[in-house]
Amino acid sequence: MIRTFIGLELDEGIRGELGAEIETLRMNCPKINWVRPPNLHVTLKFLGALSADELPETFEAVKSAAAEAEPFSLEIERLGAFPALARARIVWAGCGVGSRETTLLARELEASFEVLGYPPEKKAFTPHVTIGRVRHPRDADGLEELVADTQNTSYGIADIEVVTLFMSDLKRGGAEYTPMFRAPLG
Repeated sequence: MIRTFIGLELDEGIRGELGAEIETLRMNCPKINWVRPPNLHVTLKFLGALSADELPETFEAVKSAAAEAEPFSLEIERLGAFPALARARIVWAGCGVGSRETTLLARELEASFEVLGYPPEKKAFTPHVTIGRVRHPRDADGLEELVADTQNTSYGIADIEVVTLFMSDLKRGGAEYTPMFRAPLG
């Protein structure tokens, strides 16, 4: 079985800018599990474990959804947390310009995979880049002030031209994400 998800890859410049921000955050909140820059992306849909037999129909569903969207620009900006900064579980970088297009693409993927029998997501889709995971609330002490300083920060604009199916390999040192299939938009 192959653990998979569908997402948008970010260019090296954005990953570098976010990586520098993560290093600053790490110095102040070292107990948060910070994402390594090569793993930074926007998740559109988590699929879970797939067998090799399911891959061809998965590739087709990704390709079909991608064909319904045109290439677009996506700005990565400001930091925040889910469910809220005071009770942070996920620390994220938000999406500005291009959020609407990202959301529409996620809906296309939901529709393509619902035909294959995947249940639709229960939560509303919010485009973001996960940059850290908080295990215990006390691990995030001081995070609110640090995040408040980023509200006017842009980490860059990505040209989104493909949707990527990633393999997620859980390892001792953290997950490793490997692109398995790319479908062009439009």
